[in-house]
Amino acid sequence: MLKIKLVRKGKKNSPTYRICIQEAKQKLGGKVVETIGYIVPKEHKKHEMALDKEKYKYWVNKGAAPTTAVLQLVEGKYKYKKYVSD
Repeated sequence: MLKIKLVRKGKKNSPTYRICIQEAKQKLGGKVVETIGYIVPKEHKKHEMALDKEKYKYWVNKGAAPTTAVLQLVEGKYKYKKYVSD
């Protein structure tokens, strides 16, 4: 089964994410079927994001299931919270 996932890239403490199509059981750093967008989250500013909506709709119609984070991004409800370890 295919999933639409966020794959973490970027530098330490400065993440960027690619919106990718992968097998559900594939590791996040593993083989990618197709990359359809990216997001650069920013804590106090608007996120820099690009998503090919036509490809997104194509893969959803083919049966790829988006994760909850990707659904929030597409619907515009995503809020970035910086991870802080205790």
